[in-house]
Amino acid sequence: MLEDPPVRVLSPLDPAQQPLVGPALAPQWYSAAALPTKPYVVPSRFGVSGILALMTGMALLFGFLRFLEAPPVAFLFLGTMALAICIGQMVWGNVPRLASVAVGAVLWPMFMSAAALYEGAPVEALFCTIIGGALFGAFMGYITGTCAAGTFLIMEKIDPYLPGGRSRASHTTRKSAAKPSSIP
Repeated sequence: MLEDPPVRVLSPLDPAQQPLVGPALAPQWYSAAALPTKPYVVPSRFGVSGILALMTGMALLFGFLRFLEAPPVAFLFLGTMALAICIGQMVWGNVPRLASVAVGAVLWPMFMSAAALYEGAPVEALFCTIIGGALFGAFMGYITGTCAAGTFLIMEKIDPYLPGGRSRASHTTRKSAAKPSSIP
């Protein structure tokens, strides 16, 4: 079994211990143990609270789009993108960022090409739409994936404080199983 290397916690008060990051950058204080080892992803299985969080996020998004008086295709695109990225992260959870980028790089040019053809743009112009759309879509997919995973991370953190949350439910079942029943 491999052991973790010793962690040296830097003191913010001792300038001699500060790592040199560069001449223009200020020293950073950090601990190697505090760094995350794996990025947070949309869980492959989640309960009703996760579904409600996803629905609340979509409702806020659609409410904002309605406030902006966006066309119906914006609702369709953004809703499809958010759900496809959640599904992509659920399926390819070991590479969540790549899954988000790939979904965005495919969906954005697909929607933009369909919109360009619908508007009557020449077919030759689709090449620029597809290449530029893939790059911008990859960026937007990354941002959307971060927001989706962040929503589920927040739900995971507040779940123990909600009525019927996972931590309390498992704790109460252990206590009730340990007590002998007084009913004969």
